[in-house]
This record gives sequence, C-alpha cells and structure tokens, in this order.
Amino acid sequence: MNLPRSLNGTTVMVIAVAMALTGCASSPHRPLRNPDAQWAPTMSQCLRDKGWDVTVADGKLDATYPTSQEASYQHDIRVCHDELGYRMVAIPSREDAGQAYDTLLDVSRCLGEHGYAVSQPPSRDSYMDALTKGRIVWHPYSAALQSANPPMLSDLERACPVPDQP
Repeated sequence: MNLPRSLNGTTVMVIAVAMALTGCASSPHRPLRNPDAQWAPTMSQCLRDKGWDVTVADGKLDATYPTSQEASYQHDIRVCHDELGYRMVAIPSREDAGQAYDTLLDVSRCLGEHGYAVSQPPSRDSYMDALTKGRIVWHPYSAALQSANPPMLSDLERACPVPDQP
C-alpha cells in the first residue's frame, strides 16, 4: 500500500520549528521548515536521484512509497541532508521533551496574559510521546497564528519568547 509522506526541512531546533507551523500535527514525518528557498527543490532532486517519487508543492516535499520502505526513505533523507550540507534536527530525549512541554506551557500562559488566542495543550505524556517520535502536536503560537486576525510571529516572539532549549 502506498501512502503519501510529507517533509519540510529545517536548520533550527525542534521547538523553534513548531513556532512556524500551523496544522502540521498529523504529518507522519517530523514537520520541518527551512528558511533556504532552495531546500525543497535541491532535496527533491537528491531524493529523485536515489529513486524516490518526490514532488515539490508550496515548499514541501511530497513523496509516495510503500510503508515498508519508511526506514529506507528516512535513511535517504539523512544522506541527502549530509550530502547537501543541511543540518537535521535531533529528536529530543523524553527528559528534554518534558522540559520543552513545561517551557511551552509557560509561553502559553504568557500569551493568554497578553490577550493572544491560546489552545488547550495536550497532556504532558501525550506531548512527550509525540515529540520523542519526531511529531509536533502542539505549540502555543499556533492558535494565535490561526486566529481571524493573526499577529506577526515577531510580535508573539517579542511578547512571549520561547527560550532556547538545551
């Protein structure tokens, strides 16, 4: 059975990645973003050269392959990143994921105090389980950025910054 797989690239840490994302929680791959406009076309060509059926749409790589080839696809993504000089984001440990959750809860409280829209966070355990599998399921900036009159990301970062994580 062939399933669609999507991946965006990044050079920033997992927590910072989530700030820029909205609606990507259901992606089967770690949702990543890269400020380099050439990332998607360059990566797609590298993956095509390795035999993958990859297209680019809206700065995202979309690949279709059998689920049994997941490990091979992920391996080739890492190889292409290395060959092209892009840095992969490490998946955090459970302890780091818990610290990230606590930090994001503080950011969420801050946003609410500043009048920004906030969403209900998942449980700590479900957040940690997802993040340690490379999935971002919640970020406090998402609700504000998806609101009817969204603020600029820089406004959110100025009011309630997400501190760098270890």
